[in-house]
Amino acid sequence: MEKLVPSLFLPMYRQKSALYTEYLLKMLSFEKSPLLFLFESHVRLIYTTMVLEADKEGATILLDALHPDTGNSHLVPGTKVVFFGKLKGIDTGFRATILEQKAVSAERSVLLSFPFETYYLQRRSSLRVPLPVDLPPVCLRKTNGLMGEVRPVDLGGGGLRVLLPEKKPNGDLNETFDVGDLVLIEMIAFEEFLLPPLTGRVVHREHAGRDAGGDLQGLGISFVDFPSAYEEPLLSYVSKKDREMLKNLRFEPGR
Repeated sequence: MEKLVPSLFLPMYRQKSALYTEYLLKMLSFEKSPLLFLFESHVRLIYTTMVLEADKEGATILLDALHPDTGNSHLVPGTKVVFFGKLKGIDTGFRATILEQKAVSAERSVLLSFPFETYYLQRRSSLRVPLPVDLPPVCLRKTNGLMGEVRPVDLGGGGLRVLLPEKKPNGDLNETFDVGDLVLIEMIAFEEFLLPPLTGRVVHREHAGRDAGGDLQGLGISFVDFPSAYEEPLLSYVSKKDREMLKNLRFEPGR
């Protein structure tokens, strides 16, 4: 199987979050994305299908019947299978086990266990979504005591991006924060939860265009020792915002 898709099923692309797996499956269902389906025991036989439903709590997923139809005769409970395709242009794949064939609204389908392995061909382990423009500024504080206000502009499970003026009021370049700096990020209030004060590391700095107040610089900040209790609420928030953004784009009048 690895010879067929060598760039996807590699340890560096394996995802660890069941919630993220469910998100990927539901987005594939929403997009009605075609998937390639292979039996691990005879990988030269390739079929197509698509995700119908994903249920993390029930530990199951439902796929459309296989095409060509001959593949459905191989659906033996307990058989390990692989299915993969593209989500937003990025290769996405799963390994799971067949539970049974089912009939849904008189149509055949395949019930599988929730994937025991998920792969997403992107080194970043989580999505990033834009944040509301009216989100208040937050304070970054360096270990040496220097601090400054920044505006968060996007957020993911592993970090966030912020904007701040590129120059100080006296016209000098604003070099308060630079790549490699450890910073304390003050608490950020979102609609559904409070992100606690966090430690982050500046991983890149760049010119970020202009706004009404002048030139901006952008900082990419990676979370350091992120508290495990906040991982699922944060990922849930990011996933929800990404789905909302996709629906708004898809159903915008005139599109």
